[in-house]
Amino acid sequence: AGPRRWLVGRFEGPLVTLATCPWCLGVWVAAVAVALTVFIPLYWSYAAAGLAFATVAGYLSDREL
Repeated sequence: AGPRRWLVGRFEGPLVTLATCPWCLGVWVAAVAVALTVFIPLYWSYAAAGLAFATVAGYLSDREL
């Protein structure tokens, strides 16, 4: 919460919205983790899979089935 408050206090715009939205930030973190699987596949494959599943779970939780 501290870094988010600092970011909102200093900057404005859509990038701040992406950085302060928990789901949006999760997608960016997952994208970095997936990119790291190219360079360090042994360590980041499991983290990337977990983050990808969390993103899908978040997407599904927002939809009414």
